[in-house]
Amino acid sequence: MRLNKASLAAAAITAALILPAQASDYPETNLRFGHSVPGTFSSALTDDWVSKEVEKRSDGAVKMQMFWAGSAGSPAELFDLVSTGALDAAAVTPSWYAANLPFFAPLSSVPLAYPDIETAQKVAYTLLEEMPVLQEEAKNANLHVLRFALINNYHMMCTSPVRTIEDFKGKKVRSQGDFLPIVLDALGATPVTVLPGEFYEAMQRGTVDCISLPWDFLASNRLYEVAKYASTINFGPLVAHFQAVNLDKWNSLPPEVQQLLTEVSKDAQANDRELVLSAEAKGLQAIKDGGVEMIEFEDQDKLEALVPDLLNIWAERMAEKGKGDEANAIVARWKELR
Repeated sequence: MRLNKASLAAAAITAALILPAQASDYPETNLRFGHSVPGTFSSALTDDWVSKEVEKRSDGAVKMQMFWAGSAGSPAELFDLVSTGALDAAAVTPSWYAANLPFFAPLSSVPLAYPDIETAQKVAYTLLEEMPVLQEEAKNANLHVLRFALINNYHMMCTSPVRTIEDFKGKKVRSQGDFLPIVLDALGATPVTVLPGEFYEAMQRGTVDCISLPWDFLASNRLYEVAKYASTINFGPLVAHFQAVNLDKWNSLPPEVQQLLTEVSKDAQANDRELVLSAEAKGLQAIKDGGVEMIEFEDQDKLEALVPDLLNIWAERMAEKGKGDEANAIVARWKELR
């Protein structure tokens, strides 16, 4: 079939419209981004990559001005800061704001919910895409979710060996959130709340006997100096946080800037897996170099059989708040994806 000149002209215009914006096309844009941890932490490495990649692809026109380690607001304040627009964007850990984000919260709080970080990533993105209640929750919080960040499998370091479930009896174990205490109670351990930043001192003083974190976080907190036994017990990975842009700010951005941020965030998914796994390997090596004895946990299957179904418990609690249908739909899809 031969095309006339008018058809060719129309095709050329259409092609031009769908081409990615050139670097010179982007307007000067600065997004103030608040973060709860340093940029060197494994859960923040891809956020740093995203900020640099956005600036690179726009030839410096679009910048994400990163405020690391609570320098733009404490972790407890970040949700309100980005929701109200005091910050343009932030790393939001949903389990810290469960009252505001009850349907997002389990993504970053339920132990043993994912077998690996690839599944954690798949679950988070699929649920956001398929579950209207999550989209509505983000909208009600005045947030646009760009991407999810990952955190490695949780293991454990202790002041004495933990090889079996029996070794948990009488152990004081650092706890957090609504669901890890259920796991620790099932194991016969005593949950103890210890805030980030206090891990080293708590272990050194004997406030806790064990702390459960990914290898890289255990290493970055230098716990190998005060706890000489590492257990391969595996509580699974979590979603660390999501990158959120204030919704009003997002809607005010030119379409080409929105497209840039969306594309870089999508490209970040593979990068996130690679950086997080690399950090895990480096953290484990640092622990070994610190003279820690690696203890093979022998009862992983028993542990997983002993712990109640935490996703079902979450759904039951949501049902008590009149949100059972939506929660059950999320749990059903979650279990299909893993």
